[in-house]
Amino acid sequence: MNEFDFRNKYIDMDEQEEEIDEDKLNEIMSLNLEDDFEDPQEPKKEKKHHDDESSRERKPISKKSLKTIGLIVVVVTISCLVVAGYIWYSTAEGPVAASVHIESDNFDDPREAYYGNQITLSFSFNKELSKEPVVIINKNKVEVSGEGKDYYAKYFVQYQDTQDVVVEFSINDYKDKLGKTGKPITQTTDNSSVTIPAFK
Repeated sequence: MNEFDFRNKYIDMDEQEEEIDEDKLNEIMSLNLEDDFEDPQEPKKEKKHHDDESSRERKPISKKSLKTIGLIVVVVTISCLVVAGYIWYSTAEGPVAASVHIESDNFDDPREAYYGNQITLSFSFNKELSKEPVVIINKNKVEVSGEGKDYYAKYFVQYQDTQDVVVEFSINDYKDKLGKTGKPITQTTDNSSVTIPAFK
């Protein structure tokens, strides 16, 4: 009887140890599972940290930076315009005579002018002038009329020499609206001319 009880006692102890071991094993397994496996619905801490860094990198440009960029663009644009304007102005040509014609009011022959006849010098330019040019006919400064591109000047024959005199003229001191000066003009563009015949 005692022997039988002794065996039963050890059998009970083995069963108890098996039960304890099984409980520990379940506890350890549950701990390992919690560490190794994460709930897919829960965001990872590292990923969240990475997202925070990305959002920091994509931070919008500040108003101060935008103002600085805008100021740089304006300065560069103005500088380019100034340089382009200077190049254009320095390479631009002054006004040039488009046509120059001279004639007399002598009905018999407009190429001759006698005492009392009026000589008209008409001329035009390829550009509008800023002011009337200075005109000299037979060494006399004469009045100039006109505006823009078209002008004319008149001269009355005051005397006749003992020899034929070809009327000379010059058109000077004329500028376009940019301030560019043209060269003096002393020849007609259509080969017209006026002669004052010698007094006989």
